Amino acid sequence: MTEWNTFTKSYNAFLVPTTALGDFKAISAYDFGYRFSYNKIFSSLIYEHYHGRATANFAANESRQFDAYANAVSWAFGLYLIKPSARFTVAPFFTIRFGDRTRLVSENIYADGFHSRGSDKSLNGTYSGQGLLGEELGLLVKLKLSKLIHLEVELNKMWANSLQPSTLDDKSNYKAFRTGGVGSQLPQDYAAYDKDPLQYTLDNGLVVHDKMSSTRIVIGVSFLISNYKNSTWWQ
Repeated sequence: MTEWNTFTKSYNAFLVPTTALGDFKAISAYDFGYRFSYNKIFSSLIYEHYHGRATANFAANESRQFDAYANAVSWAFGLYLIKPSARFTVAPFFTIRFGDRTRLVSENIYADGFHSRGSDKSLNGTYSGQGLLGEELGLLVKLKLSKLIHLEVELNKMWANSLQPSTLDDKSNYKAFRTGGVGSQLPQDYAAYDKDPLQYTLDNGLVVHDKMSSTRIVIGVSFLISNYKNSTWWQ
């Protein structure tokens, strides 16, 4: 997420935390869905979930924590380079992601452990966005454990909301009620935003969108449920 990196760079330069704010680290992630294959061609319909966290720590034992949650439905198309009934097979694939819904929870954590999303800090709140389309390119490796069960390893590059991304808006916090939503977006330039969040937006300040990218390794198990059509549930 290039815009996120722009934000973290300006945030770290302005506040100088003892532990700098950086990229998100995965807390949990899972996929599950249905795959249909015919000869060496396959198609999958998949639900995807991701939860990641980024944290900045400060000298007074306070910290700023961002929790990112992303959910999407995706439709994949691929081609087995080795017949799918073999013990080992490899398949490149392309995926279309539909409407990634992103939620970014921003909290200030005080020295006593209290988590605040309220009006005491300008960045506090729950920022949400709803994009349109994204895509993935990847490689699937399958190892047959038995006639009905396969071990799968997937390496892919994901671009979420690459077509018509949306801004990350805090509609739940005091900012939305105080200013009608103006100034409720996550800024790219934190120093300018800190002076006056409302004026920053009115001056057409750059904000962070829910367009992001990542490289993922997914490990899962698939179950053959129809030998005739060679269809599988997988996760």
